[in-house]
Amino acid sequence: FSLAAHTMSKPGAAAPPPPPPSQQQQQQAPPGGAAAVAALPALHTVASLRPHQSNLQLRVIVLDKLSRKDIGDTFVGTALVADQTAAVQLVLWSRDDFDALAPGDILRVKNAQTQFFRGHLQVHPAPASAQRGGGGGGASRGRLCAAVQ
Repeated sequence: FSLAAHTMSKPGAAAPPPPPPSQQQQQQAPPGGAAAVAALPALHTVASLRPHQSNLQLRVIVLDKLSRKDIGDTFVGTALVADQTAAVQLVLWSRDDFDALAPGDILRVKNAQTQFFRGHLQVHPAPASAQRGGGGGGASRGRLCAAVQ
């Protein structure tokens, strides 16, 4: 709360113009302005997730690796991830992707879907939907995109 932002003016007086953006605010603006922001997919919060949703975009932090299993020729790894609103299980079907995760990693999960399994809500990233390394130009790395911001 800023008192300066809530000063009263005399009746009939024109409101003062808003202050110009600071140098820091100008540096934080994305290239392309509002059009570039509108083109980005909306991020979902973990607290807003429900079973059977799809095409989800999340930004989460890895808290822990919960389990890893080899079932015949199939690998499945489960990690606990969270954002500022809640935590959820992230299921990976790639041993390489799972082994590359470490607690504290920040991930951008793209094109994911949710399901309820054994009493837990789980997020399943779509196969080959993301890159590791922040987006464009990075080497393909399965289902996750590590945010390098």
